[in-house]
Amino acid sequence: MTKGSATNGGAARRYAGLSIAAAVTTIGLKLGAYYLTGSVGLFSDAAESVVNLVAAVAVLWALTFAIRPPDEEHAFGHSKAEYFSSGLESALIIIAAVWIGITAWGRLMEPQPLQNVGLGLSITLGAAA
Repeated sequence: MTKGSATNGGAARRYAGLSIAAAVTTIGLKLGAYYLTGSVGLFSDAAESVVNLVAAVAVLWALTFAIRPPDEEHAFGHSKAEYFSSGLESALIIIAAVWIGITAWGRLMEPQPLQNVGLGLSITLGAAA
């Protein structure tokens, strides 16, 4: 492993850490807006943010593992670890889609008026900033 690749791995881990912190903040805001309004759209947005958070944690793990030098069992290194984080993210997207679909179907069958729309919109705009 060259010195440059080790430096890039450290930078990538820092960026993944920042991504995790941003995702936690965004999830909190979006879930708060969902609970205030009851909007399935905000629920789906929060679920997508949860997927992003788990994906960021998985990428951080994969990068930490992938930058290890080759050893006796892995003559070409550990770079394939990154593929596992991609597979996990794909599975989570499918799970979130099913969960959102079930929630939306329930709301279609039993509609409910939205509450605190102005406050929910303000929080959502803050989360997007």
